Amino acid sequence: MVNRGKPELKPIERDEKNKDKTYFCVACGNPATQTAFFKVEGATIVERYCDKCAKTVG
Repeated sequence: MVNRGKPELKPIERDEKNKDKTYFCVACGNPATQTAFFKVEGATIVERYCDKCAKTVG
């Protein structure tokens, strides 16, 4: 397993392109409110989390 370390969290922003799109938390399945960016071995992994689960990431 790869150590992902501390992610950079940003709130999910709605714009004209994704205003109707719903993202779900990868941990619990509730609607996501935060996007986590993990820098791993030259790549960026993007995962989305609800506020509750975002507190436990990293």
